[in-house]
Amino acid sequence: MTAARQLMAEKLNYAYKYQGGSLSANDPTYVKREADDELYFSLKSGKFCYVLNSRQMGKSSLRVRTMKRLQVDGIACAAIDLTATGSQITPEQWYKGIAYRLFRNFGGSIQIDWKQWWRDRDFLSGVQRLSEIIDEVLLESISKNIVIFIDEIDSVIGLDFPTDDFFAFIRNCYNQRADNPKYSRLTFCLLGVATPSNLIEDKRRTPFNIGQAIELKGFKLEEAKLSLIEGFANKVDNPEKTLAEVLFWTGGQPFLTQKLCKLIVEAQSQNPQISQLVKNHIIENWEARDEPEHLRTIRDRLLYDKRRSVILLELYQKIYREGEIVTTNSYQEVELRLSGLVVKQQGKLKIANPIYENIFNQNWIERQLAAFWFFQQEWKELDVEPKSTLSTASLAKLLGCCVILLLFCGFSLISAYYFSGSDVFIQRFGEYGSLIKFIRSTFIVTTYYYMMGVVWRKQTLEVLYSQSKSAKISRFIAFVVTIIVILIISNQLFVVAPQQLQAELGNTAQSFNKYYLPYILLSPYSFILHLLVAVPFGIVSIYTAFQDYNKSLQTTLKLNYRLKLIENNIHLFENNTHSIVTTITQNYTKYSWIFINSIAPYKTMLIIVEILRLFEAKYGLKTMLPSGQRWTIFTYFLTFICCFFIILWNLSHYQQVLTKTSYCLLKLQADTDKFESENNVFQLLKKIINYQFDIYLIIVLIILNILNLFSN
Repeated sequence: MTAARQLMAEKLNYAYKYQGGSLSANDPTYVKREADDELYFSLKSGKFCYVLNSRQMGKSSLRVRTMKRLQVDGIACAAIDLTATGSQITPEQWYKGIAYRLFRNFGGSIQIDWKQWWRDRDFLSGVQRLSEIIDEVLLESISKNIVIFIDEIDSVIGLDFPTDDFFAFIRNCYNQRADNPKYSRLTFCLLGVATPSNLIEDKRRTPFNIGQAIELKGFKLEEAKLSLIEGFANKVDNPEKTLAEVLFWTGGQPFLTQKLCKLIVEAQSQNPQISQLVKNHIIENWEARDEPEHLRTIRDRLLYDKRRSVILLELYQKIYREGEIVTTNSYQEVELRLSGLVVKQQGKLKIANPIYENIFNQNWIERQLAAFWFFQQEWKELDVEPKSTLSTASLAKLLGCCVILLLFCGFSLISAYYFSGSDVFIQRFGEYGSLIKFIRSTFIVTTYYYMMGVVWRKQTLEVLYSQSKSAKISRFIAFVVTIIVILIISNQLFVVAPQQLQAELGNTAQSFNKYYLPYILLSPYSFILHLLVAVPFGIVSIYTAFQDYNKSLQTTLKLNYRLKLIENNIHLFENNTHSIVTTITQNYTKYSWIFINSIAPYKTMLIIVEILRLFEAKYGLKTMLPSGQRWTIFTYFLTFICCFFIILWNLSHYQQVLTKTSYCLLKLQADTDKFESENNVFQLLKKIINYQFDIYLIIVLIILNILNLFSN
């Protein structure tokens, strides 16, 4: 009587269910499939099993029903849902959560304080304590066979720590059977949306290659009519024909089948137009109607990772066009099957059902591929040429060149000051005048050659050897400037300077040895600094500045063009907004660091100029005549202004790209306020200060120069 009443109650409460979650063990709409008996008998015989399939295929309902059947047979069972352990947790908390659920499931058979037990073994790792629970507690306290179901195993992919040890522990439980008979009573069943190869990420470890795969297929008519046809009784004229048409549209997909059955019942028609119901309630405006979420889950799984999405879309497009393809069981095919969009039947891949085929059609595929074109294309305008490292031999040559030039400078200074037979240099420029000049020449030669030979090595070689138009013009300018400098320096050394020195000292008597000979001996020093250091450095720095200007301009134009393309094709990113926003912000961050690195040489130049200005103001100008002082001050000032304006010019490009990027993100409905606050010019300067210490040095040197100017 009780059984009859229960059956009557089930019939009265009969309702199709598709609201998510698992069906109860006695739910009348549960459809028993081939996988039910396969999983039940496999676990009962002690085989490790895994049910790895796409979402909403009835894995959890299968677990509930199988667990109930095993418990009736006297097998101790436990179910652990890994999503319940959380994601923003530590490895210790994660393993403790699994232990808690084991003790909770088997609490009646285990008479220990599990919290104290866990604390007493805090010197062990989480996976070691879990292993001890199995070995010392469960297998010792429970004499029955044990089956542990672990559901939603794919949730471990989102954890902040590797879980390879956990799955290695499960494999070890299986391997223990060879040495320890009690482990033959322990069996695991894994359920989730993953492949066995996904479970252990570290490719150096043995892959998870144990257990029997249980394949969950869609409902067949013979299976479904035993459970689902009952709901059509007295509601449609031909229940079996109606159910057959439902399965045609859904391909036996459990979620869609239950949903469509419920739509038919709610239509209250004896002869329902199923194709029209599918069109009106599922296919049309599907993204808005997809509640609870099913179709969007498939879409998101396909499009989540842009690195593999294009490959999956192209594979799906091939299946869509050809109807079916022979499977090769490749990683991409397995991933596509796990999305639920395609199924494997008789060694071939085909689209799972007409509903998917109508929604994820050729237009949808082409739209997604068009959108992903923006992801496929490398942002090559942001590519940075790898810095060529200077070999030891090249560095030795560079240092050798500096040493030779400095030896000539030193010999020239000693000759002019001490070997000329004249004391006018010492009298006018001081006893340490030659030393001050040598210090200046050492700093200029080493820093300028460092810039040309290391920082601007590529540009220096281009100026020397390249056949490009700009390099040829640079060489011509260098030749003209060299001639002019030779004339100016010759006039200064051999005419103007001796006369100025003679006039300053108030001696009108002409004396070649006293006034002219020191400058003749000083000429190697002057010609080296001007012709072999200053002129080449000036030409290379101007050439580099123009190259950097063109590169900065081209990068800005290309980035703005790319952002304009995205703005004009916003409709392509309706399903990929998060991905395109992430791509834009990541590449903008890359651009900002490229900008910081691009202005680094000019910051270095500012440091060099400020050090020289400070040195000259304190010591160097005293060793020069008024004409030399004016020329030196003008040169340093011009260099400072040029470097400063180059940095400002780059900042204007940066601000232009920032404005364009912000506008593009605004159209994508991203958080532009946060983006602008994190990337404005002031934040950029903060980055420069935080990550490049030399900015502090520039500020200090400028302040010291200003103070020195006012003190003089």
